[in-house]
Amino acid sequence: MNHLFAKLFGFLLNILHIFFLVFIFLWFYKGFGNEYARGGDVALIGAGIFIAYIIVMGVITTFVSIRQNLSEINQKISNSTKL
Repeated sequence: MNHLFAKLFGFLLNILHIFFLVFIFLWFYKGFGNEYARGGDVALIGAGIFIAYIIVMGVITTFVSIRQNLSEINQKISNSTKL
């Protein structure tokens, strides 16, 4: 069950990465931000959103990776104690 949860969460993270990249592309090239701020402010807001995204997704990805590794370690320990 834990392995399935980790795989599902990893898949959802990949989908979230794709949506974010599309959002950033549209933000800069289609001018969504131009309606709300000046050109320089749009670049700063975009950079701020990008940095925040990197930090948040890095933390979440690290937690998923740790969870996957702990599941593998637990499974190996369980298999070795059964022998």
